[in-house]
Amino acid sequence: LGHMVWEAGTKQVQDTFKSYGRIDLFRPYFDVEPSQIRIRLLRSFIPRRPSQMVTSPDLYGPTMVVLTMVALLLLNMKTSGFVVQNGTLMGTSFFASFGSWLFLSGLLYVLCFLFGAEIPMLQLASVFGYSMTSHCLVLLLTSIYHT
Repeated sequence: LGHMVWEAGTKQVQDTFKSYGRIDLFRPYFDVEPSQIRIRLLRSFIPRRPSQMVTSPDLYGPTMVVLTMVALLLLNMKTSGFVVQNGTLMGTSFFASFGSWLFLSGLLYVLCFLFGAEIPMLQLASVFGYSMTSHCLVLLLTSIYHT
């Protein structure tokens, strides 16, 4: 009986891992050339009409932008003497950066849904992630000039 329970549990864990542990689903969204990333980062500073936007979303660039924002926030918090009561500065900067990216992308998705615009969540996350490049530039300039 114990052996049957062990096998059933092992099979259930393996099935769960096979369904949730596949990272191949995300591979196309992180397969981007560096030249495309550079162009998208530069174009994030230039306002354009929606018809001129890139239609192939990726998550590599926005993830790197948000991780850069985490590092810059951490640097600014350390140099300003910011103290966190419950937690760490790293956790605070991760939560602020990734939380704002995901929450505001989700909020934009809900607003698009309410107003009838059919924009996929992945494209909103990509465009909003690239738009956070300007926040990183401002954080970098404040860390340089306000020290």
